[in-house]
Amino acid sequence: MLTQYCSVAPLQGLNVTGHLNLPYKLANDITFEYKPDSFNDSVLYKFQAKNLKENDPDWNGKNPRSVLDRAHEILQLINLSVWLAFPCSINYSIIVTFKILKNTWNWENLSSLPNSLYAHKKYARNRLRQENIERAKILLNGLMHIPRPSAIWVAGYSLWTSLTERTFEVRYLFLWIALEALFGPEDHREITFRLSQRIAFFLKNDKDKTFNIYEEIKNGYKWRSKLVHGMKFSKSDNSKLDEILFFSENLVRQSLVHILMNQKLINIFASRKREEYLDSLIFSK
Repeated sequence: MLTQYCSVAPLQGLNVTGHLNLPYKLANDITFEYKPDSFNDSVLYKFQAKNLKENDPDWNGKNPRSVLDRAHEILQLINLSVWLAFPCSINYSIIVTFKILKNTWNWENLSSLPNSLYAHKKYARNRLRQENIERAKILLNGLMHIPRPSAIWVAGYSLWTSLTERTFEVRYLFLWIALEALFGPEDHREITFRLSQRIAFFLKNDKDKTFNIYEEIKNGYKWRSKLVHGMKFSKSDNSKLDEILFFSENLVRQSLVHILMNQKLINIFASRKREEYLDSLIFSK
């Protein structure tokens, strides 16, 4: 006999402009709402299972995972989709799972998340609007259905890892793992030139803007290489680090949003057609 469960992620860092039409359905069994009782505004994911340790029947990974693990991943994907739609400080540090019996909510599990989203100071005070949640719904649908393994999945996972890190070095390197997963050439030839060129042509239509962002991306990759090869930064570098981090976060965000909002691009980046498509961009502009 299946039991009804609901995993609840109470939101932290929620700043709002205007009125949010809540509850808002993000996907089947997933809502953004004022709920439940003593909690803050929350994201809720409802599911049925025999118990919380039951293996996820839809999981095809090498190692089994439980339905509770699936619930936690879905709630993290929601947080990522909101950030992609509109970078802000919304996050959650705990997830509470209830067993629902005859409309009575009984505490079943409390999980503290080891890492929650840590907002860059430039968008920490951004205020969420209704249209941001509506866009997050589309992005969440893309994130929940991308194939694993694929370039998009690696990029999304790496971005999430980056956003939960407070240390510049780790946060920055995971952003470049995301960018290289999406745009890196398979043969690794002329990687700085080709990676920078691919990102620039993918994001910009105007030739002048393409050249400008190309130069900025090359500079960002230079800093990535310095980190990988163990260079220690001087005090004079500190003023630059925040800017290149912010720039690189936006590169990853814009790229993933562009892909996840377009099913054709999802299909391309999740397949062997990615390389051919990226090379063709240079000749199509």
